[in-house]
Amino acid sequence: MYLDWWDNERRFARLPALVAGLSVTDRMKLLDRDIDCRRPPTRGFALMSQYDAHQAVTLATEHPENPMAADLIFDANTRLGLEALRGRDKQAAVQYLFAATETRGSERLRYVGFTTELPRSLVDRGERSAVAEFLDRCVRFSSAERGRQLQDWASQIPKGTNPDLQPSNPAVVL
Repeated sequence: MYLDWWDNERRFARLPALVAGLSVTDRMKLLDRDIDCRRPPTRGFALMSQYDAHQAVTLATEHPENPMAADLIFDANTRLGLEALRGRDKQAAVQYLFAATETRGSERLRYVGFTTELPRSLVDRGERSAVAEFLDRCVRFSSAERGRQLQDWASQIPKGTNPDLQPSNPAVVL
C-alpha cells in the first residue's frame, strides 16, 4: 500500500532485494499489481508506478513465453502513457499507447477487455488519429464482438464523434 512519499522511497530502495528470489511469474504478478491504474496519482505513487512499469516491460520482453507477459506489456505501457499525460507529454503518451499494442494478446485482453482511460484522455486532447490507429491495432487480439466494437469506434473518432469508450466489462480496470 502506498501511504506516503517516504514509504515509497523505502520500498523503492528495497525492491531489487525483494524480487531477487522470486520466480519470473511472481515478479510479473508483483509488478502488475503495482502498476494498477486505480491507484491515485500521488507524487510518490507516480514515481513507483513508472519504475515498476519500466521493470514490467523489461521483464515481459525478456520472457515473452510467460503467460503474463502480454498483459504486463499492455498494462505497463498504458500506465506509462497515463503518467506521461499527467506530466503533459502528449507525444510520449501516444508512443506508449502504440507500444501497448506490441503484444501477442492474451485471454484477458481478448475476452475481458482493457481500460480505456488513456485512449479517452488522448481523444479529449485532440489525438484522434492516434487513438483510431490504436483501436485498429487492438482488433487483432480482441474477441470478434469486441473487435467489431473497436472498429466502429475507430471509424467514428476521425469523423469528430466521441464514442463512449468503455471497457467491455465495467469492472475491468488495470
